[in-house]
Amino acid sequence: MKYEVLLLTISILFLTAACLEERVIDSENTPQVKEITKDIFETPPELKIVVDGVEIAAVLGARTWSYFDEKEKAMTLFEAETHSPLEIAEHRKASKVNETTKIGLEFERDPHSYNFYRWDSGSQRIGPFSEITFEESKGKTVYEVVATWDQGTAHYVFSLEVE
Repeated sequence: MKYEVLLLTISILFLTAACLEERVIDSENTPQVKEITKDIFETPPELKIVVDGVEIAAVLGARTWSYFDEKEKAMTLFEAETHSPLEIAEHRKASKVNETTKIGLEFERDPHSYNFYRWDSGSQRIGPFSEITFEESKGKTVYEVVATWDQGTAHYVFSLEVE
């Protein structure tokens, strides 16, 4: 009796499997897939800092990022750690600013959210802040922007010489 039930179950499974239709989606010709993948970046977007109309490239620091690799047909996730923001900014030129200087951010693609952090000389991160202010800063000041997208999070570093 047990063998008959087992045989019947296996027969039903094979019959069901034989009747299933395999569907292959041609992602190259499917508009929905094209629409979704056109906004997928393999690396975090670039960030430019605009100081009174002059663009300064921010340095990409630590990041966690994922994307669909078309060649491998698989999701790819990578994490990268870097030196501290103070070490990254140590040998970079700092643009001069004062309390009236206008600072803007130009992301290659807008993030869902971002915050600013200020690093003090004792390697302490202060923040988060929603905007850059210069009240408590004098001399070379290192800033970090932490931005988040669907694909991950990226940290950017730049420095300003606050007069």
